[in-house]
Amino acid sequence: MIYLVRHGQTKWNKGGVFRGHKDIPLDSYGLKQAEYVAEYLKEANIYKIFSSPLSRATQTADAITKATKKEIEIVDGLIDLHFGKWEGHEIDWVIKNDPWNYHLYRKEPEKALFPEGESLASCLERSYRTFYSLVEKYQDNIVIVTHRVIIKMILIGVLGLSLNAFWQIHIDTCSTTEITQKNMHFVIRKMNNTCHLNDNELKPDF
Repeated sequence: MIYLVRHGQTKWNKGGVFRGHKDIPLDSYGLKQAEYVAEYLKEANIYKIFSSPLSRATQTADAITKATKKEIEIVDGLIDLHFGKWEGHEIDWVIKNDPWNYHLYRKEPEKALFPEGESLASCLERSYRTFYSLVEKYQDNIVIVTHRVIIKMILIGVLGLSLNAFWQIHIDTCSTTEITQKNMHFVIRKMNNTCHLNDNELKPDF
């Protein structure tokens, strides 16, 4: 089984601030979420844990390590989408200062560009290539701790979808998305699983 885990909550994603490559730590609730997902994975017979280099991911991975006693490997290809000039700003600021690119991001993701950042198309290629190489190398149960956008990109790649499906996939903080594979053919068993969090509130896609 491949477990895709989104990192726990931060003040910025709760407050509607674009994060990207900014290194924002978990808030107090995010740390609790990390403990909950770690407990969920404790008996999953994990072989190894892979994490984005950003602290919100490594803090989540650290909790899983404590529960499973398995080592973490940092993988640069799992880092969040680079939102460029949008990083550190709230949605309202982006709408005011870069309305056209925000329109593309919301309505035509295939064309989305982020000034001084990364395109969604390049992020898809990078994310899926990284995921595929890890799964190809490690055939055991693995955990990949990463970001909302990266998990969406992986699922778009697995399902062979267009980038315009971006907003049809929802990934909550510290959710698990669980995938099996045989001969590198993938089956999604669970998506955005949050049963371990005891939180039924519908969250915004951010």
